[in-house]
Amino acid sequence: MHQPIENDLPTPSVPAKLWWTELDGLRALAFFLVFYSHSTGLFLRQSPGKNGFLIFLSTLDQKILQWGWIGVDLFFVMSAFLITSLLLRERMRCNSVSLRNFLTRRILRIWPLYFTYLALAFFVIQPLVLSLQVKVGIPISLEQTLKSNDFWIAFLLFIGNYAIMFHGELIGVINPLWSLCIEEQFYLVWGSIMSVFKHPRHLVGLLCLALLVGITIRASMFWVFPKNYFAIYMNGPARMDSILCGCLAAFFWQKHSERLRKNRALQIGLLVLSIGLLGSILAFFPRMEECDISLIWVFTVIAASWTSLLLATLSFDPLRNFFRAPLLVHIGKLTYGMYIFHVASILLSIMFCRLVLHIQSRVSYVGACWVMGLAFTYLLARLSWKYLESPFLKLKDKFNQQSSVDTKEVALV
Repeated sequence: MHQPIENDLPTPSVPAKLWWTELDGLRALAFFLVFYSHSTGLFLRQSPGKNGFLIFLSTLDQKILQWGWIGVDLFFVMSAFLITSLLLRERMRCNSVSLRNFLTRRILRIWPLYFTYLALAFFVIQPLVLSLQVKVGIPISLEQTLKSNDFWIAFLLFIGNYAIMFHGELIGVINPLWSLCIEEQFYLVWGSIMSVFKHPRHLVGLLCLALLVGITIRASMFWVFPKNYFAIYMNGPARMDSILCGCLAAFFWQKHSERLRKNRALQIGLLVLSIGLLGSILAFFPRMEECDISLIWVFTVIAASWTSLLLATLSFDPLRNFFRAPLLVHIGKLTYGMYIFHVASILLSIMFCRLVLHIQSRVSYVGACWVMGLAFTYLLARLSWKYLESPFLKLKDKFNQQSSVDTKEVALV
């Protein structure tokens, strides 16, 4: 998947390469953060005691469990960067952007696996999880049964994020699809804008304006939906910081990539900035569920940190080489499927450990859940890639203007 284009002969001023192998490795990082946040954690003791090293591990474990969801924002940044770069290249080569072709390419990338998984979840996975849930003594709530039909319909229409916003996380195995809903909503708008507006300054201005509007909407949510963090976290217009910053990074890279590649001080500065911002989030920000007023700007900090890391990864050789590690690249190429399947795999692994293996040891339980959860996730993603995603991706070549635009768009979640 997504092999780099090395023999593409560009026209003057058109980028020669629109795929960066190191971004596959960065996608692997994003996935593992999300997987960790949805798992039982790796720290294997209930109490670290007075051992300083164990206290550090325990604290780090809890922080990643609480903040691992920011991996979704890293997906957002990369998706926006890559797709905007592709649209800019199409504009440079063809002097226009075809909205129809763009949306068709997105459909071929997202829809086959998305709707296949929804069908599997509805007919097989969710009934199985509910039956196992009852067996382990967790009752099915009345809210789950009364509102679940609306919930499924919302995800079919790619507005599942708003279903969670108003009803909560009713159906665990499809909840992660909320991020795909937000992406589809944004790219319908962004593709339309890119097909109409041509001047980069106008587009950058619109992105900056949208960023300010999003922050304003987030602030208003504290009064409209007090103490409901879903009203901020799942709210499309209020949740676009990372996508918007990824789009802005594409414009920046198009104009300043050569300068950035030659400026080692700026490369290191971007990496230090990213680490500093991420560290400040882990150290000082209250967890999202507390719905603290800091949520007004925490998403902007997250977006800035991941955007800085993205640009540093593209330009700083040691970082680029690290994320080009074969294992990370291999995992990164499968992360769409792995993201889709990971929650169902984790839930089924937990149920299996409880009901079949009857594991009592905390160490063995966590280890088994992680190994089984990752193994199921990887296996399903490989099968999906080979038998479902690849055949549809081959059709994307038919929807590129003059067959000159790289089709290696990615569905990052």
